[in-house]
Amino acid sequence: MLSKILKQRRVELKIIPEEAADKFHVEIDTVSDWESGRDYPDLPTLLLISDYYALPFEELIRNEPQLLAELKKDICDRYRYNTKNVRHRFGFCGLFLFHIFSKRACWHQKWGIFKVYATGSLFLLIPLWLLIGLSFGFVDVKSITFLLITLCIAFIYGLWAEDYLRNRRFDQNK
Repeated sequence: MLSKILKQRRVELKIIPEEAADKFHVEIDTVSDWESGRDYPDLPTLLLISDYYALPFEELIRNEPQLLAELKKDICDRYRYNTKNVRHRFGFCGLFLFHIFSKRACWHQKWGIFKVYATGSLFLLIPLWLLIGLSFGFVDVKSITFLLITLCIAFIYGLWAEDYLRNRRFDQNK
């Protein structure tokens, strides 16, 4: 069905396959594969086709269960990739926070001021990262939720570590 719609619309608009291939940034063979039903365009290309041919997106995908399955898989793969990147970023932040607030960290030692400064810098970079991420669209609701939970856990752990270190310092002064 999609193949017939694409070919019919291209012919109606008097667009040659080479021109369509240039517009959609693909090879001429790819356009002929779409029009013969051997292959389907990916989601960004399908959106370009919808705009260029002035066809509603829903009309293009309505009767194509195989295309819908491919689009769903593509969206899921992209989501998994983005989620994996976010987890890696927050994993490194978590390791860094664990190192700073671990029970071996002594605030009164030589590097104590550096650790406090590094923690403060980290808490300044997270809002900056969120601001940039939201403006470019690669931060979603799950990322923000995960960030807030991580920050709450880090804050509670930091309070515990501070209390632990204060008691440890008190015990050393006896």
